Amino acid sequence: MKSLTLFYATCTKKLKFFSPNISGRSFTILLVLACICERLSAQKLPTIQEKSIFAPSTIKIDGKIDDWHNQFSAYNNSTSIFYSMANDADHVYVVIHASDPLIEKKTLKGGITISIKGADKYKNWLKITFPLLDAADASNIGFYLSETNLRIINQSGSKKSDSLLNLMNWSLSNSIKKIGVTGSFLLLDSVISVYNDKGIKAAALFDNKAGLTYEFAIPLKYLPGNPKNGIDYNIKLNGIFSHVKIVMLDPNASPNGAMVEIGSSITGKSTADIQALNSDTDLSGKYQLASAP
Repeated sequence: MKSLTLFYATCTKKLKFFSPNISGRSFTILLVLACICERLSAQKLPTIQEKSIFAPSTIKIDGKIDDWHNQFSAYNNSTSIFYSMANDADHVYVVIHASDPLIEKKTLKGGITISIKGADKYKNWLKITFPLLDAADASNIGFYLSETNLRIINQSGSKKSDSLLNLMNWSLSNSIKKIGVTGSFLLLDSVISVYNDKGIKAAALFDNKAGLTYEFAIPLKYLPGNPKNGIDYNIKLNGIFSHVKIVMLDPNASPNGAMVEIGSSITGKSTADIQALNSDTDLSGKYQLASAP
């Protein structure tokens, strides 16, 4: 029953982002089919990645998933993200994808923290946080994920849609310039440029449906412990409580009457949405380094 409720909630949320030009019954059928396809796709994946992947030599940290064969290794319900991990002889790579606008805004506001170490007795973790956006930049980019803009983007292939996506990615690339790094014995805890000479790379990109993909490359030499014994990892979507203003329209009303301010727009949100925005959500797993084929 719980999964059915979540399914209905997801479909209802998506209802707002399709073109309003589709009429009643046809609209409902298309919506349900789209939700079923996405849900089935996610259900086929484990919640935590199970297999190791040796990264192709052509992998590029640019926020595109074509070098991941446009596939992900897991879908995690606790965080509402798709993700994959891979490695080569020198790096571990992580790709994370969010298709829910609420989760996308959360990652822009709070950032994603990847904690990673060798799977041994070391208690120290290397932590990589990205993006590090100030409130104004996060709000400006989040504004593009308004219902009106998402309707335009769903008219895929139109000049207006392409122009809007280009503008979104231009704003994103001009704002995400910093990576937070803590916990390595070889690096000082600091905020470094995305153009750093340490070999730590991170990028983000909106796809043609306004889904948001993050990509990371982390040199194995910076991991505490010995990664040859395996890797412990945690992926956390940081809560954005400090950036969210909750306004009750009526003090006597139901909590579902609350509204959340994200960027320069006010959007009605449920109590569950508010909690998801405010709270850290995370997943943990173990990864065994793959050998070269």
